[in-house]
Order: sequence, then structure tokens, then C-alpha cells
Amino acid sequence: MKLWLAFGCLGIVACGSSGQTTTTMAHPAGHGGQSSGGSGGNGGVGGSLLGGILGGGPSASIGGTSAGGAGNPDSGEPSLDGGSILNMNPTPARVVDYASSARHSRLIFEVDNVVGMAQRPNVATRLVQRFGQILDKPGGIEVVDDQILPTRGADFAWQDSDLADVAMQYNGDPDAETLSIHVVYVDGHYATDTGSSKTLGISWGNLQVVIFKQTIEDGCGGLGLIGPLREQGCEESEFGVLTHEVGHVLGLVDNGLMMVDDHKDPMHPAHDVSTACIMYWAYEGPGFFDVIKTKILNQSQPLTFCQHCLDDINAVK
Repeated sequence: MKLWLAFGCLGIVACGSSGQTTTTMAHPAGHGGQSSGGSGGNGGVGGSLLGGILGGGPSASIGGTSAGGAGNPDSGEPSLDGGSILNMNPTPARVVDYASSARHSRLIFEVDNVVGMAQRPNVATRLVQRFGQILDKPGGIEVVDDQILPTRGADFAWQDSDLADVAMQYNGDPDAETLSIHVVYVDGHYATDTGSSKTLGISWGNLQVVIFKQTIEDGCGGLGLIGPLREQGCEESEFGVLTHEVGHVLGLVDNGLMMVDDHKDPMHPAHDVSTACIMYWAYEGPGFFDVIKTKILNQSQPLTFCQHCLDDINAVK
């Protein structure tokens, strides 16, 4: 398993064409409660070079991890979490604010995509439904389609500096009541990919998510499903990767959000020990696609957050 534990980037903004802003969906959460912490500042990113670019707080994280170094880089399996240069730490105040309505009653997912790599509409709808059920956001949760960025091409290898470029497209938290998470869908592949080792998504700073949609489409296309089942497999794959990465942004598992009970895999930081949890480390590899195929053929429920993850979120509402 190729598991990278740090991310760093430096770059100058690559301007894309601005798209019309639309709201996909909004569902208020049905939970109350108080926050035990404050916001980490607009953007909440920070951490060495990336923090200087985006102007956030003092630290950040990649792919749900909070320490540097690469783990098991030689196994040749796809990964949900990419990374490379700098060590960054989580931003605990911001992750508390994601869960609680005490300081911010509303959450938006600001979604950019390169040409031809748009988020599936069903994925946007399910994203709002899922996180509307577990976060306390009475003002609603929305997906906002923001910018369409220039294509880099099917063979483009995304370097850290390129990811910093697209991160610069982030508009920031729009107002005092609203937090935002920046999601960017890209073509091409991550620069460290090989023929047998692929990165499906990257998250850092408890704020930024990059989805390598072309890589996901290639993977789900190899499931051997045909007709409507093929599209279902690709939707579940895209939604699963996005859910996993947003889970890291929210501070799961011990990635800024404190655990009520220990459920972290000691061998795989920021990942759950349970195979029933979307945050399980092995779903970064080929087994992720295999599980999706099995669940589709058996007509069973998709992977989601385990009760331990939900308990951690509920504890700070």
C-alpha cells in the first residue's frame, strides 16, 4: 500500500474561466449542541509554504494524516491519499466548527473542475444528504459549482505546485455564518503514479480536496460491470473517494478531531481499524473497487462512516 503522510506545494495561480454559481442542494441538519472551540481563521489552512499562499492558520494536513514520511511506498497499489514534501499538522479548531453550529450554521462545498471532469450530479446530491445527516448545520449544506478550469490533458502529471495553483482558486469562507470546503476535480494523474500505483484523491489543511477523476474512471471502468451497473460502479467509486477525503478534512480519525474511543489503526495514521468504515486504510487500494463491485452485485449498502466516527463528531456538536 502506497500511503503518503505529508503534502507540500508552492505555485502561482493558474487562472481558469469562471463558471456560473449554482446551488445543487441544501438540507439542514437535525442536531443541536455547542462547540468547544473557535474557528482557525478564514481558510484554516496554513503550514509552511501552503499556508503562506492561502493565508490560513499555523498548520495543515494531507490526506487525513498529521505527520511526515511515506509509509509502505513500494507495494504498488492505488491510494486515496497522495502527498510529498512538507510536514503539516491538523487544524483542530476548524474541525470542531465543521461539526458544530455554535459559530457557523452553514457549510458549502465549493467545487471546481477542469473541462470534462465535472462532479456527477448524484454525487453532489448524496454529498449533501450524507453530511447533512451527521453535521449540525441548521442553515443548510450546499454544493456550489464554481469554476471550470482549463484542461491539462489526459497524460498530465500533477505536481505539488500544480495542486497549489488550483488551491488558489478557493474563494474562502463567504461570510461569518458559513464555512466552506474546497473540492477540485482534475484530469490526468498524480505525478508519483506508476503503472501499478495510483492516487485517487488528496486532502490537506482540513480544507482542500483534489479528486483525480480520470484515474477513478479508469479504475471503475475495470470492474467488469456493464450498462447501468457500470455507471453505478463509477458513481459509487467517485462518491466513496470524495467521502473518504472529506472525512479527513473533518478531522477523522484523530486528524484534528479527538476520538471518544480509540479506533485508529496504529499502522495507518488517520485511518479506522474497521473494515466496515469508509475510513479503513485498505480502501485506498484495489480492494476499494472490489468492495464496491461486491456491494453492487449483492445489492448491499454502500460503505459509510462507522459509529466510532459518528461518536467523534457528535461529541463536539
